[in-house]
Amino acid sequence: MGGDAVSTTQSERELEWLSECALAFSRPERSRWSAGEITKVALCCAFVLPVRAILLLVLLFVSCAVVKIVSWASNSRRTVAWCMRVFSLLFLWLFGFMNVKTTTAKSKVPKEDESSDSRVFVCNHLSWVDVLLLWATADVTPGFVAEARIRRLPVFGTLGDVMDCVWVDRHCSAPSGMAGMLTQRVNKPGMLLYTPFGKNKLNMHWPIHSYSFEVVFPEGTSTNGRCLLAFKTGVFVSALPVKPVLIRYPFSHYSPCWCTTPVWLHVLCLLTQPVNHVEVEYLSTYIPCEAEKQDPALFATNVQRLMATALNVPIVHKTFQDKEKYQSYHQ
Repeated sequence: MGGDAVSTTQSERELEWLSECALAFSRPERSRWSAGEITKVALCCAFVLPVRAILLLVLLFVSCAVVKIVSWASNSRRTVAWCMRVFSLLFLWLFGFMNVKTTTAKSKVPKEDESSDSRVFVCNHLSWVDVLLLWATADVTPGFVAEARIRRLPVFGTLGDVMDCVWVDRHCSAPSGMAGMLTQRVNKPGMLLYTPFGKNKLNMHWPIHSYSFEVVFPEGTSTNGRCLLAFKTGVFVSALPVKPVLIRYPFSHYSPCWCTTPVWLHVLCLLTQPVNHVEVEYLSTYIPCEAEKQDPALFATNVQRLMATALNVPIVHKTFQDKEKYQSYHQ
């Protein structure tokens, strides 16, 4: 009897774990497509996909070459940032993101406390498209905290180095180490830019010679957008003010969220969608109180709750390791 009770408890826990992982990592669209959707995808595969695929390959190598040459030949970081912004817009258009809806909350930072505004963006992570969106919509052209293995990729590693990305090993990096790197990066001089989606949307007050802004995805991996994962405390150890950013991908048939789909298949599916939709919302700067400065976990939890409330999604305490286990479970 005792063994049966233990077995039942373990089964319940496994079912609960599977339910929470499915909420965070399963594909959000329905499993069966209508005849109209199948016809649309077939037509796009025949006429749209070949053109987009060729243009994508050309744009990948042209962007890498141009950014690398400009960064080597010019001392103007402004020029490099404008190149990144233009190429980001072109990539978005190729993937069907013709209209990016951007909204921004008015800054609540008092004028006498302008120096407290944030150089660190904290964003929910849904797809690799998130990077392009933030390069295209923010008033600044930020670097990113990214996985170290991406640096070894021919094109993306080069672009990341040019944009001062912080490379971390998700299995080994200590939170204090990331905090130190972030603090060092955001205290570097640079510049402020205008976005093609509108001027001064972030209400940033930094002078024209300040540019080092970094984007952090504190969940540590991508989800399907139906919840927020547990936030890692690395960025919050620094006790720097942060600007929460929310990304949503409304969809009818295929979700742009990456989830557990192989990257090649995800790219292919996006290219076969005539139009994709996205919304980017910049919240007011979150300035930590003294208690949050002393307790990074409290700081992370409060920012997480703020973002979850704004997104109207639950918080699921799962990690990248749970995602890997969930993927292997379904293979």
